[in-house]
Amino acid sequence: MSRSPERGRDCRAFTLVELLVVIAIIGVLVALLLPAVQAAREAARRTSCRNNLKQIGIGMQNVHDTEGALPQGVYSDPQNDASMGLTWCTRLLPYIEEQARFDLIADHFPPAVPPFTNHANAWEYYDHFNYADSLGPPGIIPTSDQQIPALVCPSSALPTVVPETVNPEVVRGLATMSYKGSKGVGRAGVLVRPDPSDVGRVRTYKLDDGSTFSVTQPRRVRYKFKDVTDGLSKTVVVCEAAYGIDDGSFGPRWPVWVASPGLDWDEAALYKTDFFIQCELSDTRAYYEANDPSNVATRGKLEAYNDSRQPADVNDCAYGWHPGGVLAVLLDGSVQFLSRDLDLRTHIYLGHPADGEFASDSGS
Repeated sequence: MSRSPERGRDCRAFTLVELLVVIAIIGVLVALLLPAVQAAREAARRTSCRNNLKQIGIGMQNVHDTEGALPQGVYSDPQNDASMGLTWCTRLLPYIEEQARFDLIADHFPPAVPPFTNHANAWEYYDHFNYADSLGPPGIIPTSDQQIPALVCPSSALPTVVPETVNPEVVRGLATMSYKGSKGVGRAGVLVRPDPSDVGRVRTYKLDDGSTFSVTQPRRVRYKFKDVTDGLSKTVVVCEAAYGIDDGSFGPRWPVWVASPGLDWDEAALYKTDFFIQCELSDTRAYYEANDPSNVATRGKLEAYNDSRQPADVNDCAYGWHPGGVLAVLLDGSVQFLSRDLDLRTHIYLGHPADGEFASDSGS
């Protein structure tokens, strides 16, 4: 007697064509969803970066309230142009939840006896790198090889520390950061690196419409809010500047938070507003070699102005990793997004605290 087939068990495997169709559908869905996921991640990173700058802006106000003035851009010797000294970041440490780090740096200076004299604290002493070396291994300024979370934008792809191939040797292994203080246009910004030989110097800049803008270097070491006559909401204090570059003249430069070793390394912590956002470099990356075509082209543009800008200023730009522009904090504590299309005149006005000109709304 034959057995009838069981019903309800008509099982059939996928054909190759059906499997390929399913894979294709999944691929299309992934292609549609991936940009949205990436955009959501970037939005989260941008929010974190904005919060960092907000914290920095509040820190600046706290320093001003406590000390009666904004911090110096670089605490270099006001009697010469050596540009050696701790940066503005070190004064902000207590206000960005880094009190322990601040205390270690505050103790990093030798006794005021010959040959070390004329300093009462770490910010009045200017040879921190050699002093660290004299103490023996590890021979570094305390914690200077560690990044500070509040000074790192999560969108940035900078290396954690300065590469070992960079000169001078003392900067190798220093922790990098994503933000620089504004020395404005003509070095007249609110975060000052003292240079007595520069006082009274007049710098001239050509604007988009062919007119010129002149700046006289002031005799000021630290700015007070009352000196910012253009208004706190119209003056930038810190901006993204997360890139390394060889300027073709002085070698590679990287942004670091702890100190300038001299040799014109103040741009390790300071940037200028006298050129376009992102330096008109063609793409976004962590480092530009001296012979990189984009780097060469930008240096050519700077030289073509035939004014106070120099090709080496390619290392002094606002530079970020967010699509379309950079984030900056103004002296009133507000954080603004500066578009890559921001016109040069507006950027210049943002960098000068007392030029009598007012930048139009430039951010969101």
